[in-house]
Amino acid sequence: MKVFISWSGELSRQLGEAIKTWLPGVLQAVRPYFTPNDIEKGARWADDISKNLEECRVGILCMTREALSSPWMMFEAGALSKQLGKSYVCPILFNVENSDIVGPLTQFQSTQFSKDELKKLLVTINSQTLDNKLDSSILNDVFEMWWPRLEGQVNTILSSFTPEDPENNRRSDRELIEEILELTRRVNTRSRKEVNSTAVIDLVEARNKIASECNNTSDFVIANYLNEMDKPLNYLIQMVRNNDPELYRRLRETYVELTVHEEEDLIDLITVE
Repeated sequence: MKVFISWSGELSRQLGEAIKTWLPGVLQAVRPYFTPNDIEKGARWADDISKNLEECRVGILCMTREALSSPWMMFEAGALSKQLGKSYVCPILFNVENSDIVGPLTQFQSTQFSKDELKKLLVTINSQTLDNKLDSSILNDVFEMWWPRLEGQVNTILSSFTPEDPENNRRSDRELIEEILELTRRVNTRSRKEVNSTAVIDLVEARNKIASECNNTSDFVIANYLNEMDKPLNYLIQMVRNNDPELYRRLRETYVELTVHEEEDLIDLITVE
């Protein structure tokens, strides 16, 4: 099971990397997804990162004081919420209080970095591993064994970290915001317009098999169900015509051997008014 680890800023990155290394030790079924370079994140969001997000069941936000005001963190939190729902987006607070959380991040249930709070988070993650879920007693024992290692590493990171001079930041907030806006448009456009060609072909083939059976038996109940299917299926076919003319053409050719009645149904189905 994949867990998406989000970060913003150098301290948040170091903490996220510590969690990425530690988490599979406690829950061996978990495969953290973590991108260690902020410029790489921007370049890959619309491709590799967004695809991995679709496979994740839990998202972790590594919240530091610097990350609180990060446009990038807001972007990833919003994407995680859209994909996973609020219950499985889990901010971990490092030297940050719940009262410091503002804006959209307040919709999530935050976890203070402490033994008791992190154990609760592990219970949530464990619940999403399905067939690989650990018994509560085993999870407790494993957590007790692994907790000191994470606690020591995080304390070392926090105590040794020196904040960067804001004047030396490589990218301005404006540049980052503009990049995030462009990425948002690209991700949203893809989610609206992409159509799985195999799924569309399978749906239309299944619909016409049912229609053929309906014609043979004069089953008016099935005919009514088919009428209800036609509206959403027609919507998909319209998307195909707009975004994949070649698939649209192949769909037309696929059904040339149908009976006259069924062929007319198909033409009605895939013709855009």
